[in-house]
Amino acid sequence: MESLVLVYLKYPEEGRVKTRLARAVGDAEAVAIYRRLVGAVFGVLGRLEGVRLRVLFDPPGRAREIEAWVSELLGAVGGPEAEFAAQAAGDLGARLREGFATAFSDGFEAVAAVGTDCVDVSADTLTRAWSLLSKGGVDVVLGPSEDGGYYLVAMQRLHEALFDGIPWSSGDTLEATVAAAKGAGLETALLETLRDVDKVADWQAVVGRMRDE
Repeated sequence: MESLVLVYLKYPEEGRVKTRLARAVGDAEAVAIYRRLVGAVFGVLGRLEGVRLRVLFDPPGRAREIEAWVSELLGAVGGPEAEFAAQAAGDLGARLREGFATAFSDGFEAVAAVGTDCVDVSADTLTRAWSLLSKGGVDVVLGPSEDGGYYLVAMQRLHEALFDGIPWSSGDTLEATVAAAKGAGLETALLETLRDVDKVADWQAVVGRMRDE
């Protein structure tokens, strides 16, 4: 399969990233933490073999700075060049739908979307997602996060039902997505449950085992 990983990220600007974390540590520290999280995620993604990367960023006006930043991160680990595109307008569902739709129209056979909140996503995580899809009988692979959301979603064709009427950024996001998949007659497989970094406790739990890329 020709596979693509969509990476959703924001420009690291005070007041726009890690806002829940910022309430406890301040905007400047939240940005510094966000930069480290992004660096850790690309440290893993940059070492994947046989997978293309497409960075979907926000806001569109920061394209030049984001391309330079991410290219430097990938270059540090000998990773491939990434493709870049601005995120679609709308809620997370609209942005995910557009990302997957464009990827499939471009000819990719398996597509996964990840954010930059989960530093425990590994090469094995992606390998297992591709394996589950390639065996047949599985339409959607989800990576549950401890907060009730998900850190990864992967599929081999667009299933729009997964992105409509979902309570995004809530403790019910995963449950609602699984229910939507079931309602659409789709078979879902779940990966291991991992931790997203949204609060101080999350950051304290992962920082000791992170390495800076």
